[in-house]
Amino acid sequence: AVQDLVLRRVHLIKGPATNFRVTGSTRVLLEDCESEQGPQSGGTFGQTSYLTIRGGRVHHNRTSAAYDPFWEGGGYKFGNHTRDTIVEDLECDYNAGVGIWGDIAADNMIVRRCQVHHNDLSGIMHEISTDGVIEDNVLSHNGEKDGRGWGWPAQILVSSSAGPIEVRRNQMADSLKGISINAQNRGADS
Repeated sequence: AVQDLVLRRVHLIKGPATNFRVTGSTRVLLEDCESEQGPQSGGTFGQTSYLTIRGGRVHHNRTSAAYDPFWEGGGYKFGNHTRDTIVEDLECDYNAGVGIWGDIAADNMIVRRCQVHHNDLSGIMHEISTDGVIEDNVLSHNGEKDGRGWGWPAQILVSSSAGPIEVRRNQMADSLKGISINAQNRGADS
């Protein structure tokens, strides 16, 4: 396992699938990094604790139609028992999928002060996870290419998650739905 990793001002373009992939690590900081044109996503993070992404930009990712945007394509995705994550002051835009996505035990995740716009699916999504804070973000034009209807195309989507989850002081404009809460009977490994 990797511990105490710091990446500053790294710019990744067109990785083999995802630009950043971090798994099985503790105390990781990505600061002022940029990730663009990843065929699958800008980054995936799993089985990692105490991860902080501060500043930077993740944009124009999921450039290959071979990757399913409803499964793992888009901006940054956190899951598979990633705990105690902070994403702050990030610009997340023009990804062909979800912008910032916590999925399957992305527990105690904080997303704050981010600019999240023009992502094809939801801007910020907290799914099948516990404990989260989504605050002080500015979101617009997310979910405009999500044709599923119902509660899916939202600026902020909380789906099948247990609390406490706090969504507060976010500014949203130009969207079909601002905040959507979806309750589905799904197990932890769905």
